[in-house]
Amino acid sequence: MPDLLAPISRTVLSDATAEGPVVIVTAHGGRTDALLVQDGDVDAVRLALTEEDVGRAVGDLLRDQPEAATQPDAARRVSETLEWLWDEVAHPVLSALGLDTARPPQEAPRLWWCPTGLFTFLPLAAAGHHGCGDTVLDRVVSSFTPTIRALTHARRPEPRDASGSFLGVGVPNAPGLPPLHGVASAIASLRERFPDGVFLTGPDATADRVLARLAEADRAHFACHGVNSPYSPSSSCLVLHGGTALPVTDVSRLDLNAELAFLSACSTAQGGYDVPDEAITVASAFLLAGYRNVVGTLWSVHDTEAPHTAADFYDSLQPTAPPARALQEALHRARTRVPERPDVWSAYVHYGA
Repeated sequence: MPDLLAPISRTVLSDATAEGPVVIVTAHGGRTDALLVQDGDVDAVRLALTEEDVGRAVGDLLRDQPEAATQPDAARRVSETLEWLWDEVAHPVLSALGLDTARPPQEAPRLWWCPTGLFTFLPLAAAGHHGCGDTVLDRVVSSFTPTIRALTHARRPEPRDASGSFLGVGVPNAPGLPPLHGVASAIASLRERFPDGVFLTGPDATADRVLARLAEADRAHFACHGVNSPYSPSSSCLVLHGGTALPVTDVSRLDLNAELAFLSACSTAQGGYDVPDEAITVASAFLLAGYRNVVGTLWSVHDTEAPHTAADFYDSLQPTAPPARALQEALHRARTRVPERPDVWSAYVHYGA
């Protein structure tokens, strides 16, 4: 993408918002704003927050990560963050766009979030008071994009084989990291669902073999550890056999024309502390490498719940519907299954077309 950082023309803005508005959320100094991009025009909504307010919210949410996902107060902390995000950010934005009416998942319109700065750490797509239905999840189908131009790149022509070959990568154990007990069941379920797929597990799940197979696969699913390096985002990676890394730098060098990557690993959509404006995450690396759709996570995902969410996603995936809608339906099911654990399901985000 040689023109990734080039100035954006009105034509590019119109193309990027042809299927729904893009909301750029910024925090700088004493103010925060949401820039609403639609029909080639940009409107601004001033938010009643300071950058310090956003920083405190991020600090509260990420305290003790990645361990926080298994601690008793994680659900309370995430729930408070979701409610705060709704009141201060999501509800003003949706109201300004005329999208503040609850709808069934199949009828919800699309919306793309393009967070910058500290907002890149926050679960905007899950914001809301989930006990009473005032939520983003009940009003729009949310997707994310690191930049507007990355979104237009994700909408290029269809891949070489729309039916697609499938690659599954499963690594339940890595040195120095806790075992992932749900990986075996996740891979077994995927083998049944994609009997003609290629699966790399155990000693076969090396970086070289994975990269070679990615070049041949239209869809890929990773069930493994993810490591986010917040002070050096380009070092963030997926952890493969023996603790070897598949870093964002290797992924981003790929030149693919593929449909979907599902990254069932921790913190694959979380950026860096010092340079959070830069589009450097594991999820964005897959997007920029040539995947139209990427599912990632903002923090540690629950090992035993993750296979259920993935299964619900693939159950909902339809050839004529965008993967973002499949994730939306999967998160509705997860919320119904464990309504008291928003920390379990609100970390998932969709990037791309």
